[in-house]
Amino acid sequence: MNSKTMEKVKRAVAVFAGISLLAYIGYQIYAISFNPYVTETAYVYDTRDTIDAKAVVIRDESYIKNSTPGTVVSIAADGKRVAKDDAVALIFSDEAGAENYNQILKIQEEIEYYQIMSNKSDVGTIDATLLDEEIKKNFDKCLDIIDKGDFADFSQSAKDVAGSITSRQIAIGTAIDFDAKITELSNELAALKGAKSNYNTISAPVSGYYISVIDGYETAANYDSVSSLMPKDVDNIIAAKPNIPSDAMGKIVGRFDWYIVCNVPTESTVGLEIDETIKVNFPNSSVGEVSAVIDTINDGGEGTSTVILRANEMSEDITHLRFEDVQIIKNEYKGYRVSNEAIRKVDGEMGVYVLSGNRIKFRKIKILYSTEEYSVVEKVNPEEEPGYLRIYDEIIIKGKDLYDGKVVG
Repeated sequence: MNSKTMEKVKRAVAVFAGISLLAYIGYQIYAISFNPYVTETAYVYDTRDTIDAKAVVIRDESYIKNSTPGTVVSIAADGKRVAKDDAVALIFSDEAGAENYNQILKIQEEIEYYQIMSNKSDVGTIDATLLDEEIKKNFDKCLDIIDKGDFADFSQSAKDVAGSITSRQIAIGTAIDFDAKITELSNELAALKGAKSNYNTISAPVSGYYISVIDGYETAANYDSVSSLMPKDVDNIIAAKPNIPSDAMGKIVGRFDWYIVCNVPTESTVGLEIDETIKVNFPNSSVGEVSAVIDTINDGGEGTSTVILRANEMSEDITHLRFEDVQIIKNEYKGYRVSNEAIRKVDGEMGVYVLSGNRIKFRKIKILYSTEEYSVVEKVNPEEEPGYLRIYDEIIIKGKDLYDGKVVG
């Protein structure tokens, strides 16, 4: 073999070796990075089947009327139960008198606060670590109230934050002279009480829950015929303009029951039963969830029905509800979340394939609830019913040639 031929052979061997090396490296990268199976882990998952709607809250409301001019100051809390002729508000002849009265109330609250703090300082040493947790908890609650725009509760929440901070200062030995502050406030209170203010007392015309705020929709629907409302009636209430009488300065809710009324797609009412007690969530309000009874479902045709729910819980926050986003909670489910693309039917059994070590196994499932994307399946005790999906199983979402007992890897 001449030298030229030898050179060509060497070059060919070198090229072949290089290609082989690149192919080997490429295969190793492929083997490491490519997994023929896409999986998800089975975890416990909570979900709800809800109907989302825009609702109007209807109560048995009557106006408290008074034609006396002046500045109104409520002395009864919103949502408080009052008897007929109970004092609910004062009308001052001028703003100065009203401001003086409000200042008296503010100083009385401050004195009460410092008295409580003074009593705490006499108790002894408190764990500062626990107080740090309390400060964080109160501060987080305050931020939640701000996020929801629920400023009715902000004042008390801010006091809770201040109180927990002061308690911590006491716990670490900071000297605070509460007696001097109480004396100072008491002197200021005495001076304010010495100033004469002219006012008239407003009393409740009937027994019920007092509400200081009026919005003009108090008579938009007839309370005694709420159950007959149809979709077009609800639309008219929502579209109506408020109408506030010029002499109205508050209202009384006469009866315990109040109604949550909303229009929903008729198909979504399947499964709802008259007189069934369910939960209704107000996601954009600090009210949160309330229990309600399904009073009536009126089919208005054209795919829309009016759902009327009856509730009787009462609080200051609830008294301020009128037009609200609601979630009617039809059912709540707790189980394992499984992507629908992983679910298969094998030999008449619904189930999924899972990776268990280097083998593929078929796990049966019992579907509780499904959406377009996923299903919630029942948590089955593996000791009582073997062969079902278990927590932390690696569910195969994508893969080819799947069968029970297949060895992989």
